[in-house]
Amino acid sequence: MTNDSLSAALEWYHKGNPANPSDPAFDQALRLLTEIIDAAVQADDRSGAASEADIGLDTNRFKANSNRAADRVTRADGARNVRWHIHYLRDQLPEAIADLDEILLSSPNQRNALYNRGFVYHHMHNYALASADFTEAIRIAEEFDDGDLIDAAEDHLNELASKL
Repeated sequence: MTNDSLSAALEWYHKGNPANPSDPAFDQALRLLTEIIDAAVQADDRSGAASEADIGLDTNRFKANSNRAADRVTRADGARNVRWHIHYLRDQLPEAIADLDEILLSSPNQRNALYNRGFVYHHMHNYALASADFTEAIRIAEEFDDGDLIDAAEDHLNELASKL
C-alpha cells in the first residue's frame, strides 16, 4: 500500500457525512484503511522473521529495513487515526478503542490519540479510564505547548469530576 492509498481513503472519509454514519463513503474509506493496516501488519510479520534470521545485516541494510518498518507503522497509525473516528461515528466504540490502543502501542506519547481515547471512554461511561487518558494527554500536551488540546482535555476533566 502506498501513500496514494491513504490519500484515496482520506478522500472517501471527507466525502462521508458525519450526520449519516452509514454513508457509503465511510464504507469505502473503511475498506481502504483496513487494507493499509493489514498490508502493514503482514509486511511486519514477514520482515520480523527475516531480520531475526539474518542477524548479520550490514549497517546500511539494517537502517533501510528499520526505515521501511517505521514507514509501515506510520502508515498504519495514520490509517487507524482515521478509522477510529468512523468507528466512533458508527457507535462501534470497542473498535474505536482498539485502533487508538494500537496507535498508542507504537507511539505512547501521542497526545491526540490519548485525548481521543479518553473521549471514547467518556462516551462509554468509563469515566476513570477517560480521566486517566485526559490527564496524560494534558501532561504530554504541556511539553509541546499545545494549549488547544490542554483546554479541551481540561473541559472534559471538569465534566468528569462530578461523575467520578
